[in-house]
Amino acid sequence: MTVRPIQYETVDGLKVVMSVRTWKRPDDELMESMAKLYGSEDYADMTIKYGKGKQRSAHRAIMCSRSEFFKCALKGGFKEASTGEIDLSADDAEAVDHMLYYIYHNKYPDPKRCTSNRESKHRESQMSCGDYWLLEGPREPHNMSPSFMAAAAEYNRRRELASQHEHSAESGLNDEKPSASRRVRFSENEGRDVKGEEHPETGAESSAQSEGVTHVHVYAIAEKYGLEGLKTLARQRFKDDLPILMKSSKFPEICHAVFETTIQTDRGLRDLVVQAFRAQLELHKDKKIRRMLNKTPDLALELYDMLCPFVPLHGSGHRS
Repeated sequence: MTVRPIQYETVDGLKVVMSVRTWKRPDDELMESMAKLYGSEDYADMTIKYGKGKQRSAHRAIMCSRSEFFKCALKGGFKEASTGEIDLSADDAEAVDHMLYYIYHNKYPDPKRCTSNRESKHRESQMSCGDYWLLEGPREPHNMSPSFMAAAAEYNRRRELASQHEHSAESGLNDEKPSASRRVRFSENEGRDVKGEEHPETGAESSAQSEGVTHVHVYAIAEKYGLEGLKTLARQRFKDDLPILMKSSKFPEICHAVFETTIQTDRGLRDLVVQAFRAQLELHKDKKIRRMLNKTPDLALELYDMLCPFVPLHGSGHRS
């Protein structure tokens, strides 16, 4: 925010406004300077390659100070440290765009600012972003050196162990019920038609639906590269758009993406999806939802646990 103190001057006994001087806040000045370096060749000493032939110039001092992952990747005797090239082609290109924008601007990009990249159709059987390929092996080709891969795998292993330890300390590893503080409120009339009828979409609804999977991929890539602030922003955007997403034909795909791209102990997006089903118990009757649940066992199990108290067992009853 800019502060503009008004300057006055007395003329013939009258106080006259002479000028309005603009004073910049120090943090605004810092972020403006950072934003000028976004994608700039000035002082750039590294290159991020991603998507199909896309690349963006970057600055080690900024990338390494913002992400411990890149700090580990660009130090020591790794190939990436000497060449200054990082290959992120295994990640969703649009999510990489969001991540780089956040690193230099410290905010979530407007959907219109970020280059739209729909080359990945979010294939049900192959989710490139957040699939933890550094732990389990890549699902797509990459050009990172073996030494870098080993260091990155160790980094991700420690992050996962830390996440599991933190979760177990709070609620126990085997007790992952949605937290009350993370519950989302929806009106009873919100949600998709369980008979599968499509509703006309406004421009805002169409935009939210197209960004739905993107928020999920951004959340996953933020976890992968240790950007907690970006995870928070992606989760908030997902939460804000969720009432619209629930009415969308893409909602099954989005639910699948959430559970495919996050580990079991990461409840940030998973709790929001489960609470959406809690708010609309009829959702599970939709044919597309049921097909999705066949391919998403983690979500199916959580919904089973959630619905059990409401489903009477055959032959059950209490005798007085």
